[in-house]
This record gives sequence, C-alpha cells and structure tokens, in this order.
Amino acid sequence: MNSVLIQMILNLVFLPIYNLLLLSSLPSGLLTEYRILGISGWLGFNLFLTKQLKYEWKKPVILQALLIPIALLGLYYIHLRFTLQPYGGSWDTYGMWYVKTRDYVETFLRGEEFVLIHFDWIQPNYPIFFPLFVSFFQILSGEWLDEIPFLYHYFLYLLSFLPIYLILQDRKPTLFSAYLILTHGLLLPILVSASNQILDFSVATFAGLGVFFLFQIESGKWDQNWKSFFFLALSFVLVLNTKEEGLIYSILLLGFLLLFSKLNRVSYAWKVSLPTFILFFFLLVLYKISAPIAMQFSLVPELLKKFILDPERYKLVFNLYLYHQKNVLYADAIIPAILLLLYRKNLKYLLIPLGASFAFFFILIITIYNQQWHIETAQGRLQTGVLQVMILTALMIHFSSLEAEEGK
Repeated sequence: MNSVLIQMILNLVFLPIYNLLLLSSLPSGLLTEYRILGISGWLGFNLFLTKQLKYEWKKPVILQALLIPIALLGLYYIHLRFTLQPYGGSWDTYGMWYVKTRDYVETFLRGEEFVLIHFDWIQPNYPIFFPLFVSFFQILSGEWLDEIPFLYHYFLYLLSFLPIYLILQDRKPTLFSAYLILTHGLLLPILVSASNQILDFSVATFAGLGVFFLFQIESGKWDQNWKSFFFLALSFVLVLNTKEEGLIYSILLLGFLLLFSKLNRVSYAWKVSLPTFILFFFLLVLYKISAPIAMQFSLVPELLKKFILDPERYKLVFNLYLYHQKNVLYADAIIPAILLLLYRKNLKYLLIPLGASFAFFFILIITIYNQQWHIETAQGRLQTGVLQVMILTALMIHFSSLEAEEGK
C-alpha cells in the first residue's frame, strides 16, 4: 500500500511538469501528436514505476474497516455537492484555478500560442500545478469536461485517507483512535461548504503526507536512503505549489526536518530533500515575480501597525476561531490536550499543525484584505486544514506511544 501512495505522489508531480513541457514545445492544435506523446509518456512513466515498486495487500483490521465506509460516504457527499454546485460552491476555486485550467485547454485546442501567465487572470501569480495537472486530461479528451476537475477532487479526497489507512495497519482499536477517525468525518460538511475553497483540502492533504513521510523515515519504518528523502521532498513540493497557504506548511515541514527531527543528522536530508525543495521554491518564486500584478495584496506598514495593536482585531479573529470549533466539537483543542496529558513520545510533531494554526491566526490579524466576509471564510477553511493535519499527526503519536509502552 505504501507503493500505491508513492505512485500517486509521483504522478501528481510528474504530470504538471510533463504537461508544461508538452505545451511549451509542441505547436498548439496538434491534438493527435499531443495524445500520442501524452499517453505514451504517462503510461511509460507508470510502467517504469510498476516495475520498481513492490505492491502488497493486507486484510483490513477493524479500524481500517471503520475508515473505509467513512471515506466512501464522504466521497458520495462530495459528489452530491458537485451535482448541485459544479464548483463546490466556491468562487475562488472557479476564479483562481478553473479559469487558468480552461485557458490552457482552449488555447491549445484552438491552435493559439501557449502563454504560461495571462494578465486578465484572477490572481495570476497563484501556483499552477492544479491547472497543469487537470488540463493534461482535458486536452487528451479533446474538449472541456466539467467531470475531469471533479475526478481530481475525488482522487485527492481518497488520497487523504491513504496515510491514515496505512497508520491503522495491524493496529488494535482504541477509544482515542476511534474518536480521531470519527472526527475526520466532521470535516466533510466544511470541506465543500459554500464558504470554503476545496483546494485548501489539497494543501492539507499534501501537508499531512509530509508529516507522514517524516514520521515513517524517522521511526525506521522506511529506510533512510535517498529515495525516502526524495519522496519526502516531493510532498513539500506539492504543498508549496498547490496554493499560497502551502508556503506556511512547506516552511514548517522543512524546518522540522532540519531543526527538530533526528533526520537532520542524515546526509540525505541536506543532499536530497533540501536541494529538491530549494529548486521548486526557486521556480515558484521565478514564476510569481514574472506574473503581472493584478489584484495583489501586500503589507502596508501603517495598516500593519494598526492591526497588530488593535485589540478588536484579535477579538474578531479569536471569536471566529471559537465559532469554527463548534463545527468540529472543539477537536482542535481536545486532540492536542489529550496528547499532551497522556503521552510523551513524538510530541514534537505537534509543532507542525500547531505552528500552522498560530501562523494562520497571525496572518488573519495582519491581512489588509479587510472585508469581514473574507476573514470569516478564511478562518474556517484554514483551520479545517489544520485539523486534517492534526488528526493524522495524533494517530501517529498515539500508536507510536502504545508501541513504546508495549516494548518496555
């Protein structure tokens, strides 16, 4: 099952890059040639992975059996929401990603010159991994199909459960683990609510993968070789290049690797993970600074000072945080409290979700995009992502602590 996860990750990184190479080098309008190169390259890549990776299947234990219907129920729920609201009820999902995606598709199919960035895009400097990934399949189909972006979201939703499924392998059920799994189900109504951006779920999924890979390598479940550190770096790359908020998670993940984990003593952390991250971070920065300025938001010193010193601003953001907690039964506070009270092993991993929570809280304090509705919707979607990462982290801490106690 680890091999399935790795193959998914590699495809999520490979296809945007491969599609960019095709769009940049192949004359627009040559659909047959694009299909030949696209399909052969994609199939060849996965055939190579299939020969390199080892696949195995184990009978699900009780906790995994509990997780499967929750995942399928959530998938059905998301499908119903897309049936009623094709873009998940999210203007940002449409405006910031679907427009870019469709632009790449229509430009190629009409035989027009490929342009990586357009001035008339909303937020043209936003990362484009999602548009490049989805447009690959749209162009192969020969027309724009609304169902293809939906399939991406279905794929990512199921991917978010795969690390949890692997953590639960051969585990006996406990009250706390059952609570964490059921709490994950509380994310569903928030995930595709009209005030949410479903791409934030992708960011949290990739951030969770980064935490999972870190834990697997440091605990010795994965070999500490260059491949493991490369896969770890790719999770950093995905979270960084999916959405702006991913920068916070990528910094936290890389900082944890180099400063707080025992892996900082392994040369591959510095020779593989760090250079891979720097390369893609540099490419993202290069893309952003070359993008035209349209609807950009920057820090204004006068407003920054005003917001930092304004107690009403803190009160507003904190009240919104508490309001969000009602939707998840205060899980953001209960989960770390239980871990801190009952366990001592691997608590350092809480630095990642808690660090993200504090960072997002501070960002909402200082943002100059001061519309009330923006702060309200941002708080919910950002904290939902934090809880998603928190649940995954808590499961790993919980079971590793039980393992340590049994080994005494």
